[in-house]
This record gives sequence, structure tokens and C-alpha cells, in this order.
Amino acid sequence: MGRGVHTPAVSFYSCSVCLSFMVFCPNESSRWILITSCHMCKLVVTIAAGGKMDASLLSELVVQIFRANGALTAWGDRFAAESGLTTARWQVLGAISMAKEPSTSPQIAERMGITRQGVQKQLNLLRDEGLVMSVENPAHKRSPRYSLTEHGEQKLAEIRKRWRQQVKQWSGSYQHESVSAALEVLDVLSEQMKE
Repeated sequence: MGRGVHTPAVSFYSCSVCLSFMVFCPNESSRWILITSCHMCKLVVTIAAGGKMDASLLSELVVQIFRANGALTAWGDRFAAESGLTTARWQVLGAISMAKEPSTSPQIAERMGITRQGVQKQLNLLRDEGLVMSVENPAHKRSPRYSLTEHGEQKLAEIRKRWRQQVKQWSGSYQHESVSAALEVLDVLSEQMKE
């Protein structure tokens, strides 16, 4: 947390993440209340305070994830178009490249959190474009494994170079602690959805 000053009924704090002013009213509430802050810091402070979680805040987060997903997909399609790709094809190429060995369609789908049918559709298009190739799977003849072709590796390297430049521009807008907390929350939420 940040540094604070205490009065008998109220504690005033400066957020250690974004330096916004906060007040804690122990007689009225069991959690931090932000007077002013960005949405992300509000989330970080609420969770870091260890107080009771308001279900409406988590619900708001889920709605924001849906919005962000739509915006990211649309932005990704525009960004990937310069490399002759779509967001979905970029995701699949990335998933294949991150695997230690060639992966099957279900393995890629699980890794990326998308349907096997959706992955298979993209794999077929990527294979037609010469960006991936299928490799025989000795464990299951009807479920081939996929790896990048040399052309696929070049295409992915090209888009990754542009992505690194883009993310470097964006990263100045965020605090390390905020992004770390967001990743932690998304990891937990993803695990809960698997139960």
C-alpha cells in the first residue's frame, strides 16, 4: 500500500501504484474506497487491501474484458492486415511457435482458449497459404500436428517486430504493479471458468 496518516475515524492514504488519494473508513466499510484513480488502480487497491470483494466490481471487470476483447480483435485485424493476416491467424501462428514441439489442433485450441473448430479453420487457411505444414502424429493418425514453415516463421517474425514497437509505445501508460495485478486476476478468473 502507500503511506498514510491516521485520525480516530478515518485513515488517509496515497496509493503506491498511481499516487491517487484514498480514504479508509473502518467503521463504515471493510475495504478501501478510492476517491480518485484510474479503473485499473481501483481494481489493484481493492484486491490488495484484502477487504471483502464486491461482486459488482468483478462483474464490471468481466464486462470490460468482453469490450476489450472486441476492441482488441478489431484492432488486431487492422494491425495484422499489413502482414496479410487476421487476429485469429496471428494467434494460431503464435501458439504454434510457442510450443516446444508440433501441436495438434486441440492442443492449440486449449492453449489459446478458442474452439478446436475455430483453430482448425485457421490451420486450413494457413496451410493453404504455405505458412504452416502438417506433420504426422504417431499417437493419433487422424489428428496431425502442425509446425510453421520457413515462410510462416518469416511472417510471424515480421508481425512480432511491429508488435514489439507498438507495445513499447503503449507500455508507458501503465504501472508495472497494475499490469501484474491484472495478469493475476485474469489467471484466477480463467482457472475458475475451467471448474
